[in-house]
Amino acid sequence: MEIVNKQNKLQNFQWYLLGISLLLCAISVLFFEKITMNNGLSYDGSGYYQIVKNFEDKIFGGNISVYYLKRSFPSAIVYGFFRIMNELCHLMGFSPINITPKSVILSFSIISMLGITGSNYYLFKIYDKFEFDKKLQILCFLLFNLTFIVAKWSFYYPVLTDHLALFIAVAMFYAYFFSKNYYLLTLFFIGYFTFPTLFIVAG
Repeated sequence: MEIVNKQNKLQNFQWYLLGISLLLCAISVLFFEKITMNNGLSYDGSGYYQIVKNFEDKIFGGNISVYYLKRSFPSAIVYGFFRIMNELCHLMGFSPINITPKSVILSFSIISMLGITGSNYYLFKIYDKFEFDKKLQILCFLLFNLTFIVAKWSFYYPVLTDHLALFIAVAMFYAYFFSKNYYLLTLFFIGYFTFPTLFIVAG
């Protein structure tokens, strides 16, 4: 009973840290400095914006480079979200939601928030498997979340595929350590169209 209570306390502690991670991401989205080039889309983001805005022409019409095709999955998520929301707006008699640079930037920022928080969730699962104590988990949490790639870059340059790729990579390690082979295979296919070098991680 004492061991179970200790584990439950540790799990509750992890949920608090996940909440802190999500809160810090939200603060970053709202208040951190952001790039201003190309209406905040910068270089790659301009290509991802065009995929979202002209998805059927780009993907099904073949009017897309191999570079962007292999990084098109996050844009497909954003396009799918807008498509569903606009269908709901049509049914309810509301005006459709316009796809603008600001709305795409916000959508990618939310994907980054969920990707970083989800990465922490899977890392906690891995820490538990290898019986990391609470102090070591806190240290790992800080080292992961205070890196430049997590704490700064994702929200300075928000329209990227990197943070969904980060989540997929961590999820791959989780799938490997927990012998979830079909999940790993699924992540490989998704990862290949998010950040193609993830196939190395999957291998």
